Amino acid sequence: MNKKRILIVGASGFVGSALKRRLKKDQTLEVFTPSSKEMDALDGQRVSSFLRENKIQYVYHAAANHAGIGTGICRHLYFLESNLIMNYNLVKASYENGIIKFITFGTSCCYNDETKYVMDEGDYWKNRSENTYGTCKRVLLEHLENQQHMDWVYLIPPNLYGPGDHFGKKDAHFIPATIKKFDDAVSDGTNEIMVWGDGSQKRDFVYIDDLVDILEKCLHTNVLDKKAVNISTAFGTSIKEVVLLIQKYMGCGQVKVCWDITKPTGVKQKVLDHRLFCRIMPDFVFTRIEEGIANTVNWHINKEQW
Repeated sequence: MNKKRILIVGASGFVGSALKRRLKKDQTLEVFTPSSKEMDALDGQRVSSFLRENKIQYVYHAAANHAGIGTGICRHLYFLESNLIMNYNLVKASYENGIIKFITFGTSCCYNDETKYVMDEGDYWKNRSENTYGTCKRVLLEHLENQQHMDWVYLIPPNLYGPGDHFGKKDAHFIPATIKKFDDAVSDGTNEIMVWGDGSQKRDFVYIDDLVDILEKCLHTNVLDKKAVNISTAFGTSIKEVVLLIQKYMGCGQVKVCWDITKPTGVKQKVLDHRLFCRIMPDFVFTRIEEGIANTVNWHINKEQW
């Protein structure tokens, strides 16, 4: 049996590692997950050599340099340069080496309209992106659309969360960072955490296993080919609701939540329209936010290892 030869770029990251765990279970696939030392995506020649020497057929591009809103503001030039170079090298090397399908991601950072509650794919190019990371993702999509040599899939998820996420203080996103704050408040005896904003901001959250389900399907179906598609529940959950769910499942009712309204919070409401996705995959069911947070907290508390 000839196995499909799959490359996952960014296999040590949150999405990449979850995808790697899933695909490694499939005996019909041969999965390559090189480190940055083995294949530096900032070096186009090394990318091309790796694809050619290992006869790669499918590429999952899950690598990126990005962080939470605070770090993103402070290091915008770094994120701009590194992501532009990385994305360009990977797409160019892939179509030059006959890759069958290139599967990658956009970002909800490109949706930046205070006047709209739900945003569809037609809004992706409207207004300025929230940050330079989003700008790079727009350039990536344009590069894919303007080459004619390979199929591609461009998925636009909202805020991702789940087991295996990064729970450290530095560069962590909202849900894991909040879980860590509750942990620290209990362990150091302060019994108080600080959250940016007033809690009213609404966001769309997608559980990591749901995204991996869709990524796996991309190998076996062409229904998402050459499309930029929101992967979304289309349901807005307020930051306050998420914090209270985390507090509930961590058993931290004694910890006081303080809101810092002086800090940046991004747009007030951001929910992605999922009508296109539902037409393409009408039977897909997303994990409810309460179930997903319960699973994530349980994984973190029990320090489960993959």
